[in-house]
Amino acid sequence: MSGPAAASLTRARQKRRPEDDAPVVPAKKAKESPDGAAAQDPGASAAASIPQPDLPPALGEEARMTNAADVFQKKQIFQWVLQELPPALARLNLCAPDTNLKTLPPLDISADKDMKNQKVTTFKEAWNPTHAEMSLRANGMYEAGAALYWADTTGGRTGNVMETYVMEPSWHEVQSFMNVHVPEKSVMKNGRLLFAQTLACYGDLSQLVPAAGFPSNVFMLSGKIFVYAWYLAMCEALIAKNNSRITRLHEMALTVTFRAHLEADMNSMLRWSLHASELLRKAEQQDSFLMFARKICQLVGSEDEADNSLAALQADNICFNGQKINKASLNACKLLCDNLNEKGEECLRNIDRMFGRDVWNGAYFKMMRLCQLTKTAQQLWARDTVPDMVTFLLETCYVLLKRGDAKPTFFTNSCVDTRGSDRPGWIATTLTKMHLLGQMLDFLKAANQVCEGSVAELVKDVAAMEKMRSPLSWDATMPAVPEEEDDDGELEDSQATTLAQESLLVEGHDPLGQLQADLSKAGKLFVALADDLWKGSYETELKALCSTKDVCQGAMDDAEGKCKKLGKALKDAISVGAPDERCRFRVVSCRQKEFLVLGLEASHGTFSPAVATMQLSTGSGADTSASKMPRVSEALHLLSASGLDSKVGCAPMSLRQLVKTLSNESADLDVGKAERDKLWREAQQARKKKAQLALLKSASNKDSWQSLYSKTAAKTFDSDGLLNENHRLFVVCLDAWLEEKDAHTTKRPVDASLLEGVFGFLKQQVMEHDLLLILDGCEAANRDIIQKEMGGRVPGGGGLYSFTVLHEESKPAGKRSRKVFCGSMSVETAYLRINVPRVRLAVSDRTDPYVPPGAAKTTHNMNLVGVPGVSARQLPRILLTDKQKIFPDAEMPKDWKASSVPLFWNETKGTKFWETVIEMLNVGQIVDCTPGSGCLAKLCLSYDDVSYLAILEVSIT
Repeated sequence: MSGPAAASLTRARQKRRPEDDAPVVPAKKAKESPDGAAAQDPGASAAASIPQPDLPPALGEEARMTNAADVFQKKQIFQWVLQELPPALARLNLCAPDTNLKTLPPLDISADKDMKNQKVTTFKEAWNPTHAEMSLRANGMYEAGAALYWADTTGGRTGNVMETYVMEPSWHEVQSFMNVHVPEKSVMKNGRLLFAQTLACYGDLSQLVPAAGFPSNVFMLSGKIFVYAWYLAMCEALIAKNNSRITRLHEMALTVTFRAHLEADMNSMLRWSLHASELLRKAEQQDSFLMFARKICQLVGSEDEADNSLAALQADNICFNGQKINKASLNACKLLCDNLNEKGEECLRNIDRMFGRDVWNGAYFKMMRLCQLTKTAQQLWARDTVPDMVTFLLETCYVLLKRGDAKPTFFTNSCVDTRGSDRPGWIATTLTKMHLLGQMLDFLKAANQVCEGSVAELVKDVAAMEKMRSPLSWDATMPAVPEEEDDDGELEDSQATTLAQESLLVEGHDPLGQLQADLSKAGKLFVALADDLWKGSYETELKALCSTKDVCQGAMDDAEGKCKKLGKALKDAISVGAPDERCRFRVVSCRQKEFLVLGLEASHGTFSPAVATMQLSTGSGADTSASKMPRVSEALHLLSASGLDSKVGCAPMSLRQLVKTLSNESADLDVGKAERDKLWREAQQARKKKAQLALLKSASNKDSWQSLYSKTAAKTFDSDGLLNENHRLFVVCLDAWLEEKDAHTTKRPVDASLLEGVFGFLKQQVMEHDLLLILDGCEAANRDIIQKEMGGRVPGGGGLYSFTVLHEESKPAGKRSRKVFCGSMSVETAYLRINVPRVRLAVSDRTDPYVPPGAAKTTHNMNLVGVPGVSARQLPRILLTDKQKIFPDAEMPKDWKASSVPLFWNETKGTKFWETVIEMLNVGQIVDCTPGSGCLAKLCLSYDDVSYLAILEVSIT
């Protein structure tokens, strides 16, 4: 290398201070890129020359939707620049041809008088390895002039956890950013290009202070777009062979300022990242609210209690969009993280890139209201999960923007939010549309299930309607009609647009007609109605139905005439007969299989084999007139008394056995069969009004619990609960959770890992009328698990409270009966979690006989004393072989005389206990997560105003 610049650079390196040569710590093996050394060492790639990249266009939808990292990796832009730049700099006498740019030191301020005549100069103090080590060890950070070549060029594919918390720009964003921040012409008189921001990076000590002296591969905490933009600008300059720009860009790379952080725990890294993002607030690539929320939730979710408090975050000066975090923005972060799934996150990212962050992701308020209104709607309809509903909203927004049916400026707070019950916004209206589309799909599925999938047209109806329910699927199935332009570039009038649509139909491009081609008449009407819903034909009618529990029925029964048009369209579709005589669309809610909710097993087992699985009657409906109902009530009473009465102690009688008992067996066989079938239908219809059973596939996933509950709750409960009048009680009894091999002799605590799913599900029940009752099963170790998982701060000001139940001791069955000092296990702790402050719950009088002596007979004291217990001999029983299908290790005591055994040896609570709980807590709806032997189910059948839903896992071996 020759020339004054080369000589100056050489002198700068030789004039290092003595402390610069001080020994540093031995370098550990540096983190390597998955792309190999070629990305870091251009010399290694010399053997296999990388071709000149063909840069894709910066405009268009594809550029907005494509990650810049993917383009840089696919086109090998990093590798090509590092390969071609050293020879180009050598031709400009700026470095040697074989220079490894990754190890190039930053420019140093020279004392030479001719400094201003050099090609590249600096104005800041350069990185000093000795000082870097001292500062990193003492302060955990170091800031100085650096070289951009040191930055990681693996494109976010290092596998480092922090990479998921660094914003990845799109290819379009990088191009736009480069045009602004790395312009062709500098605004400075001397032509110098500057980095407008200090770039935050991190690494371990061996990376930041390697044996060679200068870093070679540091990871970015923020501002990754600066690295992309500079490399893209240099790539274009090398392709154009613009020596002047190459020189200025090289100078720019050697005068960047790095604030290096020593890699630490995740919480510290996230705080640095949040602060670094705020420094980029004037640039394009600051954190979106979603990224901000993810970082905050990671901090709040840590084990360190100090990190969980709002005060701690405010003390750390955590800000978003220039505003310090407050209670509202913190709650918005939690709502977003809890209710946004991967599909929703991807859709939100697409909206940001295509139409800007101001639509949803620029501030916290709109995303907070979106989640809040969605949770309110989910409580009303209980059909879809909140994450699925949020995803539906975002996908609908994206489709509207993409098709040009709405502009980004439409999605303002005043348009999307609900302003009182009579002024629903876009969010509530769209969720109503989602629920109605789901009901329409249920109609078609019901008909197909009744016909057992044997009618081809019904199968196609369901498939077509499924396409019409999803916003993205509808958009792909029904592409927008291209708009015509006149000679002046303006849109033509409606008549011309209609002619354009008709021309498409003539040419055979009628997507709706093609979709309807092989459908039944009803299917065609449903699909056409769904298409009209998406095109906005019924927006006014949907607004009138936002607070209606049954949207479909509400539209058809509209007395005020607000939904006349939509109601007529629904009636036309529903009243059409199916192509098979076995079903009619008048059957609103039908399923192929119904399960009797008696003799239930626990949530880790399944139902007792004594409970029959029956095919649903496909008739138009059984006779439910008043003259027939007494017989149905009698049948349910006999059934309840036969198997679930604690005094009988035998396996439950199935409905088939009951029908056989009540029927006249001496009559003609055909007449007897008809009699039994009729009674069966009547009993099923009466039972379904009181109790339902939902079968869970996986109890370890809280989303599985919530999804199943959302689908079945609407069919079980006619209305929402009401605080102090009609509470919805969620029940978990740990004595009926799992049955182990030696349960008849030993009682063990439940493994906490098995309860993560159900406890996560319970925490999602946040309505003010929801009460969560968890009982420890007379096992002290279970109390610690309950307090740890369900205690702590409860949203809404509620909390976890406890009361004691002292059971009457009964003679054990199958267990050791020896009385040991202080060995009684008849005391049970019941934990009640509420979602409102206790002062909002009214104190009522207690009439039960289990009030503790000397205590006031009110719900101020909820303790129970002398509650009749149940022994194993009094519980409903099944054959041991049947029980082993549920619990393979089940066994019976050697001195057990009966041929059948209880489902749970340690079940403690009988009918009297549940009667007292229902009365004390004003319970009108019960969700039983541990049905056990069916005691609570039996009791609910005797109430006229208590609905019952049991959720249990299917695991028959």
